[in-house]
Amino acid sequence: MEERRNTTAKVLIRPEAEEDLFEIWLYLSEVSEDTADALTKTFDEKMSLLAQHPEMGRERKELNVPKMRSFPVGHYVLFYVPIEQGIDVVRILHSRRDILPLFEVSIE
Repeated sequence: MEERRNTTAKVLIRPEAEEDLFEIWLYLSEVSEDTADALTKTFDEKMSLLAQHPEMGRERKELNVPKMRSFPVGHYVLFYVPIEQGIDVVRILHSRRDILPLFEVSIE
């Protein structure tokens, strides 16, 4: 699990979320690497913001994952769990994707 730190809060990124980021970058880079890089930067900025203010995201009780929250970033959604002094990013998925089956398997 990768850990990204800013000055006051930490962002843990699970391997599944790292893979999501990589796949998003690959897909977008086929059209424009600049666009892919810009979205990656936006994800990093939003994760840092959420690490400082984890309550900003919407509660996702329907996913049956304790404390799961989500936050939209363009056409994508960051799924995360607040942790002490930051967030644990679980997945980053396209907003049109059927997410319920992806969370039926335990993420712990």
